[in-house]
Amino acid sequence: MTANFTFNEYSDAGATETVNISNLNFGSVDSPNLVPVTYPIKASENSFEKYIKGAFSGSFTRVEHIKLWKSLGTYVTGETCQFSGSVTYVQPTEVDAGDPAIPTSEPGVYNVGIGGDINGYIDGPLDSGYSGKTDYMRFQLLTTGATPGGPVNQKTFTLQYDEQ
Repeated sequence: MTANFTFNEYSDAGATETVNISNLNFGSVDSPNLVPVTYPIKASENSFEKYIKGAFSGSFTRVEHIKLWKSLGTYVTGETCQFSGSVTYVQPTEVDAGDPAIPTSEPGVYNVGIGGDINGYIDGPLDSGYSGKTDYMRFQLLTTGATPGGPVNQKTFTLQYDEQ
């Protein structure tokens, strides 16, 4: 019994869902799977927020205890990535959402919610009262005037969960 997992991105005013996104690239537009060189973020400006859910399917008993962090990649001068693991969807903008910086090592506590609960769970076959998805996770890249022009360093975000 194994859970299948995908990242789904939500965009536009109506939370249009794009299933199984290929990347979490940040840019100057609200669009999934974007190419950053086509939609660059200018120094001293922010990316559009990214609203992501983790989606679980397949034959599993329970998924719970979800953590997310930046596991690889270094920041360039003036660059920060913000993250919140249980938010309400609003149409993405470039305005600083004010979330905390994404953890840069495995957090000691769960930081992604399910059903509005950081200790939430998904029972297969989805009979727990929770959906088969995490809460919305919000990501945003911020820059300052000191951020150099051109592409930033690639980063790896790790999502970890317990599965029974």
